[in-house]
Amino acid sequence: MGEAENLINNFNVENVIFNCGESNELETRLIQTLEKKNILYHQCLKELNLIHQKIQFLNTEIYGDENEDSNVIYMNWQGRKLLFMGDAGIDRERELLKKYELKNIDVLKVGHHGSKTSSSEEFIRKLKPKYSIISVGRKNRYGHPHQEVLNYLKNSKVYRTDQDGSIMFEIKNRLIKSEIYDKTKDYSKERHKVITYFEIGKLLYVAGSIYGEDIIGKYSEKLMIEVGRKYNRRTLYRMKKFYIMFCELESL
Repeated sequence: MGEAENLINNFNVENVIFNCGESNELETRLIQTLEKKNILYHQCLKELNLIHQKIQFLNTEIYGDENEDSNVIYMNWQGRKLLFMGDAGIDRERELLKKYELKNIDVLKVGHHGSKTSSSEEFIRKLKPKYSIISVGRKNRYGHPHQEVLNYLKNSKVYRTDQDGSIMFEIKNRLIKSEIYDKTKDYSKERHKVITYFEIGKLLYVAGSIYGEDIIGKYSEKLMIEVGRKYNRRTLYRMKKFYIMFCELESL
């Protein structure tokens, strides 16, 4: 949440979703920024319908604590189950298990940066996550993620932003593919590929911000000529994602 304004000021954001409850100082300041930029924002949603899919917001009660009031988001995408726990703690986990049939989760965004106040043994045992993502700063002062939580996740493939950098999952035809980009890794041997991806990604991002997000779909053939190589549309989209991912890492 602390980096939300930075994201809004550097990327094209069309909608922002807040959970239920009163806004704290940080959220109030963010709402002021959204209103200045004419960006839509929504509060206390229970579900959001997409094309052939829907996103469910499972934690809509008000507890008067910014962590416990976190958005908890569940979606079933092409038969793959994704659960994003925000900063919700163990008490909220117990309530979710009572209220919903949560099991065999494919991708779990681990609660509260891997703190031991979240991700109880019971919760992880019920979910049986295939992949787990821990968003955590390198050498953070809290010592996250806690070893106890890592022990509970021993049967899950764990990705950590402090070790793996930016993490991206792609779901297509019911298959999950994961990719990472670590800003600490030496990519000098792949310099041509990285620079090419970066430069083309920047071109696509800037063009998209001016002409609209469908720029690749409309002008993919022209863009292929401009960059001097023949890339298919999917690769161009991946280049744009690469550039955005790189910018996000640079802002950390």
